[in-house]
Amino acid sequence: MNIKRHWSVTILLILIVVGGMYLISRPQKRFLAIPSGFSASSKDNEEDYVFVQPAEGDRADTMIFSAGKELVEKQTIEQLVTSAVVFDASGTNPKKLSEFRRLQEGSVPIYVIQSGRFEGVITVSFIGVIEKKIYPVTASWYVGERWMDALYNPFQDEKYRSYESLVKNYISLIEQGFSPEDILPKNTQGIE
Repeated sequence: MNIKRHWSVTILLILIVVGGMYLISRPQKRFLAIPSGFSASSKDNEEDYVFVQPAEGDRADTMIFSAGKELVEKQTIEQLVTSAVVFDASGTNPKKLSEFRRLQEGSVPIYVIQSGRFEGVITVSFIGVIEKKIYPVTASWYVGERWMDALYNPFQDEKYRSYESLVKNYISLIEQGFSPEDILPKNTQGIE
């Protein structure tokens, strides 16, 4: 009887230790700090997270976080990254990675390209690459008449810099093992 009790206690202790290790090692939910004024909007599809901030008139600044997309057989990272971006004006894709700016967040490259500039709205696409998976984020913001100014550089715009910082934080959290579902708030009224 004593041996059975000893084994029962030993097995129970092992289950407690293993369960505790699982809970400690598993990433907890950690929301990404979406800029104040943005709120969650309806999703374009089940895989995207859309955040909207009203701008001038009927305009709105938006951020769309798309679920990770896996590399498929015989596809290169270049093909996956370039196919994830569609230029607003032409409906075409970039041809080469050399068309993108390259940022770095830790060991993760983030490819950035201006994918739209029309009617006062600038659109920039960010693509984080982690192993054989990409994490696209699209940011659009209203700049009014400046969009027609040949000297206006969206990559020097304060809004671009805030979006770049947010995307770097997002990609860093993904690299740490969090999923988009873990870090993107579902219903928000300007989380800071």
